[in-house]
Amino acid sequence: SSGGGGEEGAKGGVRGAAHCACGRRLGCGSFLDPFADNDFLWAFLSRMAYQQAVYTVQTYLLYYIRDAVALPAGMQPQTALSVVMLPLLCCALLSPLVTGYASDAAAGAKRLILLGAGLSMAVVTALMAVVRTWSALPWLAAAFGAGYGTFNALDFALAMDVLPGGDGSAAKDLGLWNLALAIPMCLAAPSGGIVLDKVNAAWGNNAGYTVLFGMAAS
Repeated sequence: SSGGGGEEGAKGGVRGAAHCACGRRLGCGSFLDPFADNDFLWAFLSRMAYQQAVYTVQTYLLYYIRDAVALPAGMQPQTALSVVMLPLLCCALLSPLVTGYASDAAAGAKRLILLGAGLSMAVVTALMAVVRTWSALPWLAAAFGAGYGTFNALDFALAMDVLPGGDGSAAKDLGLWNLALAIPMCLAAPSGGIVLDKVNAAWGNNAGYTVLFGMAAS
C-alpha cells in the first residue's frame, strides 16, 4: 500500500509541477489554480456545456417558432414566443423553492436533483427537435423552466461547495467559474447559425432546427 501511495503522490507532484509551469508561462500565476482541482474542473466544464445548450435554444427559439411551428391563424411569432415564455419563467421561478428545500433536507440529494433537472431539459430540447405542434410548446416550455430554475439554483450551490480555495479566494474562484457562463454566450449564436444554415441548405424543410436542438439536447 505504501508503494501505491508513493505512486499516487508522484503523479500528483507531476501534475502540480506541470500546472505551475503552465501558470508561469501564461503569466497568470495562481489565478488558474482552481482548475487543478478535479471537482472544480468538472463543475466548470459541465456548466459551460449546459450554458452552450441553453444559449443555443434561447437564441434560435423565435426563429424556430417562426419557421418550423404551425401557429394559430393570426398569431405572430413574437406573440407566440411570449406565450411560450410565460410558463417557462413561472416554473423557473417556483421550482427552486421546492427542489432547493429538498436538496438541503436529504443528504446527497443535491447531485441527484441536479442530474434530474439536466435530464428533464435535455428531454424537452430533444422533443423540440422533432415536435412542430403549437399546442405542445407551452407544456414543453413549462417542463424546461422547471428544470432550468432547479439547475441554476443547485449548480450555483454545488459550485460553492467545490471552491478549492475556501473563503479566502471565493470571489476570485467564482469569477473564474463565471467564465463558464460567459464563453458560451459568445459561441452559441455564431456556431448555431453555421449549423442551422448548413443543414437547411443541404436538407431543407427546416432540418437545421432538428439537428441544432438535437445537438443542444446531447
